[in-house]
Amino acid sequence: MKKHTQVIVALFCTICMFILFHSTPYLALRTHLFYLGGPSIALAAKINSYTIADGDNRQNFNVNASGLYSTNPVVEKKHTFEINKIGFLYFAEYSGEA
Repeated sequence: MKKHTQVIVALFCTICMFILFHSTPYLALRTHLFYLGGPSIALAAKINSYTIADGDNRQNFNVNASGLYSTNPVVEKKHTFEINKIGFLYFAEYSGEA
């Protein structure tokens, strides 16, 4: 396989993974948690959703995760994330502690 073809295949796979991980609000939030705290927090966090009636393409989620934004990994705190929809993709943003 030529180097040019390998680069195109790698780029295509990266774009497909990005679209896959941002295709739903829950996957976007799990991806954001993965970048913030690693796979253990992303897989073990409990997610509760609620919506705000403001008419925008936003959803808010409460996340119970121990070790996220904390020096003590045993203490479980509730964090709030805002999910924005841009086109057909979803992006998570940290809003603070609940």
